[in-house]
Amino acid sequence: MVRTVRDALTDALNDLSEQKAFIHKLCESNFKGISPIRYRCIEGRGTYDIVDRIIKHYTEEDAAGVVIQVLEDINERQVSKILATDLEHIRNIGNGASDEVDKPVCKKAKYLEDTSCSAWEAIPYGQALRIHRICSDEEDRNRHLQTLKDALIRTGYGARLIDQQFQRATAKNRTDLLRRQTRDTVDRVPFVVQYFPGAEKLQHLLRSLQHVIDEDEHLAKAIPTPPLLAFKQPHNLKQTIVHSKLPSLQENSDHDTTQPCHSNLCKTCRIIDTDAIISRVNTIHQVHGTYSCNSANAVYLIRCRKGCPEAWYIGEIMQTLRQRMNEHRSTITRQDCSLPVGEHFSGHGHSASDLRVSVLQGGLHDTRQPRVAEQKLIAKFRTHEDGLNRDLGFMSHYL
Repeated sequence: MVRTVRDALTDALNDLSEQKAFIHKLCESNFKGISPIRYRCIEGRGTYDIVDRIIKHYTEEDAAGVVIQVLEDINERQVSKILATDLEHIRNIGNGASDEVDKPVCKKAKYLEDTSCSAWEAIPYGQALRIHRICSDEEDRNRHLQTLKDALIRTGYGARLIDQQFQRATAKNRTDLLRRQTRDTVDRVPFVVQYFPGAEKLQHLLRSLQHVIDEDEHLAKAIPTPPLLAFKQPHNLKQTIVHSKLPSLQENSDHDTTQPCHSNLCKTCRIIDTDAIISRVNTIHQVHGTYSCNSANAVYLIRCRKGCPEAWYIGEIMQTLRQRMNEHRSTITRQDCSLPVGEHFSGHGHSASDLRVSVLQGGLHDTRQPRVAEQKLIAKFRTHEDGLNRDLGFMSHYL
């Protein structure tokens, strides 16, 4: 595919760390006496739409000059330089100039030197090196290299560049390539942050402030070199709804239930409900896993020992079941009727000894999972309609 001026302008705008400054300057600039583009025409638009608007407002040839001028005005000289070189390359191809080497202008990279084309060259070299290492037969290796060369040519690589990188790769001693490589240990202190857009700029910030650490005697010994910047993945929707661990498909056993912890000081052991199958009307729930008074990160069920049909309460816990039941027992003792459990079990003919508690689901390891499980089980047993739960849990405000 032939590279166009539109492609070069789009890539240049994508390379900007901040497009707002470019847009504001563009809407203030007069070029060859032509009135500037109105801000409302490109506000909130994508890069492709902005480039399309620039080309329509000016000509395609003038659009390149406008963008370069604006980039210079906002001190994006590196992007301006790359764009100018890219446009010159496009013009040379359009004028029929030889493109035998086919060494395209390298775009501004985030992890390479800005003016380096090593990324473009590294792909054929790396793939050829891999084939050279894997194939022990020279004829078989050459056949795979030819297949790779045909594929690279179809993507826009020049034959001369491919041959140069293939020759460089095959010149390596295959014995050395098969030998296990040992990496040098890095003594730099890791500085781990959650990734966010623009986090790459922290590297420059760490280096520029290294002198503050060097001036302190103790810090200079602990961190003699700039810290090693590393990013961890932020929590996303996939991690919330997709789990690598599948639920157990084994049949319920006698051990899948809630058992007392048998501690001498534990008051929750007396009210533990050991039923492995919980049923209500036409709803049946099997308990999977073994739980006790010390279980945490779970969803629990409270029922009345006297069999009150409406006395069903489902809740979620991050602390242990014992701690949560102590809180419920306290509300009953204080006759706190503002809470549903305290209201029922402090009423006439009831006491804290009428509590029965069991774990419905456990092994929930973050703050979201117990809340989601709680909501599902409340809806399953309908305890928000015919029970002590007053709503569906943490999503009640959105339903």
